[in-house]
Order: sequence, then C-alpha cells, then structure tokens
Amino acid sequence: MKILLIQPAKPILHKQDGSREGRQAMFPLGLLYIAAAAERAGHVVEVLDVPTEGFATEEFLEELPHGTLMRIGLPMPEVGRRIAAAQPDVVGISCLLSTSADEALKCAAAAKQVAPSIPVVLGGAHPSALPAEMLGDRSVDYVVIGEGEETFVQLLQCLGDGRVPRALDGIGYREQGQPVVRPKTRWIDDLDALAWPARHLVDLRRYVDNYYKFRAQFEYGHTRSMEWGMYTSMLASRGCPYDCSFCAKNVVWGRRYRTRSVASVVDEMEFLVKRHGVKEIHFEDENWAGNPEHAKQICREILRRGLDVAWALPNGITLHTMSEELLRLMRQAGAYSLTLSLESASPRICKRFIHKPIDKDKAVRMIGVIRELGFELFVGFMIGFPGETLAEIQETIRWAESLDVENFGFAIATPLPGTQLLDLCEHEGLLVAGFDRRRLRFSVGNIQTDQFTPALLERLRREEYLRIHRQRAARDACDAATTCLPTTP
Repeated sequence: MKILLIQPAKPILHKQDGSREGRQAMFPLGLLYIAAAAERAGHVVEVLDVPTEGFATEEFLEELPHGTLMRIGLPMPEVGRRIAAAQPDVVGISCLLSTSADEALKCAAAAKQVAPSIPVVLGGAHPSALPAEMLGDRSVDYVVIGEGEETFVQLLQCLGDGRVPRALDGIGYREQGQPVVRPKTRWIDDLDALAWPARHLVDLRRYVDNYYKFRAQFEYGHTRSMEWGMYTSMLASRGCPYDCSFCAKNVVWGRRYRTRSVASVVDEMEFLVKRHGVKEIHFEDENWAGNPEHAKQICREILRRGLDVAWALPNGITLHTMSEELLRLMRQAGAYSLTLSLESASPRICKRFIHKPIDKDKAVRMIGVIRELGFELFVGFMIGFPGETLAEIQETIRWAESLDVENFGFAIATPLPGTQLLDLCEHEGLLVAGFDRRRLRFSVGNIQTDQFTPALLERLRREEYLRIHRQRAARDACDAATTCLPTTP
C-alpha cells in the first residue's frame, strides 16, 4: 500500500504582553520510526512535514483571551494538493502536542476531502491520551495508542485484509458508529529490533537551513542550540525511571524504562555521520542518563570508535543520575549542550509532584563541573503547582537567580492530557475558567488556587525572562567593550 505520513502545522502564540513562542525546526523522529516500520513491511511511504516545508509561512489563526494564535507551515490548500498528488491508500497523522490537535484534525479533513474512503490514522501523545475524543471527529478512523511501530503495521495488515482491528493492542476505531478503544498493554521489549528512522524520506538539509534563516526567532531548547551544521535527532532509550506528575511519557512509552544496546546506539550515530554527513545529533530521550552506567558505556564506545560528532541533550537530564565522571565522559565523547531539570527549590513540592528529592548542594557542584568543562547549559524550573505557596514559588526563583547559570527558564505547571496533574486539577476544580486545550503551553497558566492566579504566574515568568536577557545583554556589551580596548604597547 501507499502510505502518506503527515506532521501537521505548528501553532505559536503571540502573547498580549508582547512575548511570543519561538519557532522550532523539530525533526519528525517518531513519524520516521513509523515510516521505517511500514517500509520494512513492504509498504511505500511518503512523508509530508507541513511546518518544516512551510517554515517561512506564518498565518493568523484566531484571537484567544491570552494572545494571538498564529500558524507555521504550508497553507491548508497546499496540504490538500499534496495529499491528492500522493494518491495514498492510507494517511497517518502525528499529533504530539495538544496545541497541534486542531491542525491534525484539519489534515484529516483534508484527506477526506480528497477521497472520503481513505483511512485516516492518528498517533502521538495527544490522541494516545484521548483516543475516544479524537475518534469523535468523523474525519478520524483509527487512533494508534502509545508507541506505534508494531500496531500501525498490524493495522495496515487488517486494512489490506478488510478486517476490523479488534485483536490489536493499543488501538482505537469506530464500530457501528461508536468509538471502541483497546488500551495499550504491551510495549516493545527489544528496541534494537526496530528499524532506524527513515531519514531518507525527508531533506535533512531543510531543518538546518530553517534554523539559520530564522535563528533569532528560535526558542531555547531542542533546536535552539544547533551549532555544528547538518543535524538530526535520535533516541537511545524510551520512557523514564521517574514518575513526575506533570509528564505524559507513560501515555506514549509506558511505565517501564527501556534502553537500546550500546552497540545499536553508536552504530546509528556512526551511520548518520558516514551516510548522511551529520555533524550534530540531538538525543530526544525523556531521560538520556536514566541508567547512568548505560550512558557511560555509550560515551566509552563513541571514544573507542573515534567517532567525531557533536551531540546534545535538549530534552533534559536529571540531577539524580549525574556525576562528575559521567559529565567528563560525555564531554570527551562530543557532548556540548545539555538541559538540566531542577524544577523546584521546595522539598515539599518535589516530593508531592516531582517525586524526586532535590539536592541543592549537588546541583551547585554539578553546575560547577558543567561550566568547568565548557558545556552549553540550560536549567529548567517549574512553578505553579496546586497547593504551592507564593513563598515556595519565590524560593525557587531566588534559588535560580543564585546559581552560576546564564541560561535558565521557568515553565508554568501545565495539566497535560494523560498526566496525574490534570487528574488532580479536574478532581479539585483547579482548572482556570474556560479551560481550553489550546492554552496548554508552558508559558500560559491553566491552574488557579488561593495562592496564585494564572496572570501572576505569567507575570513572574515574564519578569524573570526579561531580567535574564537584560543581564545577558549587559554581559555581551561588557565583553564587546573589553575586546575593543586598545592593546597597551
């Protein structure tokens, strides 16, 4: 069969305070894992990356109470033309974020306009958390729940045979007009057995070009630190050994942390360097060093092979598995950028919502080692949990300001579908009035308590952002002035 896989457009928010979300040239890693599985099963696959191919196009979507929603990507008429030109037997659409759900449904509707009989399949974190709701849209025929390589291929077999996918694990479909959901119960044990992402189906150069053309508009993290040229992303593991209340990773990866073999990881890195000319790799693992010994072995294998490639950890690494030995190995093996997730200075908040203790002394020591080794570092914090006092929020802000860190940011606790945090907020009636999933971005407050309002959280976050950038501008000006001083003869 001919399969068309689509990454929908990315909505970005221009807030009323003048700030705006940055662009990201996010590589469609999950979609290309699905593409590789389908190709291995004998299907012909085409990929349409709507935001990347239309990265220069920014269109007005609508006015929301908290700002203006804009759309980055190919215009929908062009998406419809591309679907028609592909003449697919099946259309698969990725929906990683709740903020992209509307765009995913627009792509589904466009496919049905081309040919009402085309089966449309949705996958990703948002449909996995809300499969019945997504099936409520008549343009959606199936939802693949959780990691989808095996289920999607099995669904294609069912479609080819004309069978209803009742026996599949982790599938949503419609029967007699009603949504039917078969929960995900089985996860892929042998990650080495998966085909590597089908990167040959996209133009890798386009992601780099978009970054350099729009560099000033990129937000920090993920593709904000692309410095070495040809880039792609990878996974060395799936899941995370921790269980933060605000994280939806269980919806996609399950509760068990799984790693690829060291040889498989470094084999793929070597392949990318030699076959695709890749200079930089971003590991998008939920927690790359969830098993620190495994992480050390990857570094040693990179060094043993003499592999010359820069790599980064934009998705975060936890303090609890970090050590000086690991950091030194990472740097020697080519790592140059990482995100450290510290989240909160409050032991009570860490215990209740983050489910990890916080060791402030270790944080200071590890940041010192990171700076000594010359890593590019971003440190992430989160404020606005239910029951968090204003004093605890201010404690976290003061702690962040005290650290020897140039780049840090504050996310607002966000009740994403499939998380414990959303369940708690719904149970206790803490969601903001008029709660709308289009608000689900880490710069927008969605929780209201007797201690804070969404507006207060957004103001505190904005003030810290501006303070950081004023300090950075002053430092850069000072450095420039020092550089320009005449040399004493």
